[in-house]
Amino acid sequence: DAIKWLISKDYWVIRMGKLASKEIKIDSDKYIDFSFSNNKTDLIDIWLFAKCNACITTSSGPDQISIYSKKPVMFMIMPLMHLYSFSNSFTFSKNLVWKKTGKKLTVKEYLDHSYTMTKNYEEKGIEIFQPNEEEILEYVKEFMKFFKNEKLNLRDNKKQIKFWKLLRNHQDFDKYHNKIHPNA
Repeated sequence: DAIKWLISKDYWVIRMGKLASKEIKIDSDKYIDFSFSNNKTDLIDIWLFAKCNACITTSSGPDQISIYSKKPVMFMIMPLMHLYSFSNSFTFSKNLVWKKTGKKLTVKEYLDHSYTMTKNYEEKGIEIFQPNEEEILEYVKEFMKFFKNEKLNLRDNKKQIKFWKLLRNHQDFDKYHNKIHPNA
């Protein structure tokens, strides 16, 4: 849905990746599923990440090229504490839920439970849910407002202010964040 929405807004979408499990078929001249192309090479991957207008990623590694090429990047990452605060980036995390209660973790709890291994979440009784297509579409729409320098609504700005205050006051802040980019 997010790819189709981007195409409807006249953006080109190039899907990349070596570990894609299945091809996404979309009938549009503005969509290329490069992950299944016979012309795919590492050099072209590097060039595309460096020359794109924006990058939407799961933080897989080559997306670092977009960061260092000063491209806006939307990350869908875990753990939230590891967000790329030094870059022109927009971050969304996966949905974390307490197994016992079924309640979503608060932002502070997300920050407190910033593990790099799935087993650590399991040990703490936290279940990880991938965002669904509707959530991803909303994230992409919000990122595109950010990308085009449109004002996000006041409610979102208040949430941003609250989030950055929580992050800056967190005990692990200095371990992961020494520079905050104005557009992070």
